[in-house]
This record gives sequence, structure tokens and C-alpha cells, in this order.
Amino acid sequence: MNEKPSILNGCRCKFSAKKAQGAKRLTPIIQKYAPAALEMFGNYKDEVLAALSFGSFTFGAVKQIKSLKAEDAKAKTQADPEQVKAELDAHAAH
Repeated sequence: MNEKPSILNGCRCKFSAKKAQGAKRLTPIIQKYAPAALEMFGNYKDEVLAALSFGSFTFGAVKQIKSLKAEDAKAKTQADPEQVKAELDAHAAH
């Protein structure tokens, strides 16, 4: 899979090219129907958009965090047992 690293410094999060292509294909549809759909929310359209944006961001972030934790757990199981013991001892000392 062709993935680009995140623009966030120090973040291991990745965004796939497939997602970028999907967003690009949806752009004309969103531009065509979004104004009419937003009018359904009346005076609350800003609040609805904020909730949708926050929900979408949170869902993506949680999904990536779970994936990164799984990668870390897999890496620890494959790590040298002495190194793992030293990390656990160092963590217990704090």
C-alpha cells in the first residue's frame, strides 16, 4: 500500500493514497449537494458541522492509536527478553 507519513512532526500516523483518492472523487458531489444539505440544519449548521468534524477526527485518531498500540505490542513480543525486562524495571522504578 502506498502511504505517506503524516504532516504531524513525530507522529507515526499514516494516511493512505486510497483515502486521498476517495476524497478527491467525492469533492464534486460534496460541492453540489452540501449547500442544500446544510440548509436543513437551519441555525444549527455550524454546530452540526463541528460535531461531524470532531466525530470523524476522533474515530480516525482512535483507530490509528489502536493500530499503533498493536504494532508496539507485536514489537515487544519480538524484542529481546533482557531488553524488555530492563524496560519494565526502569518503568517500575518511576
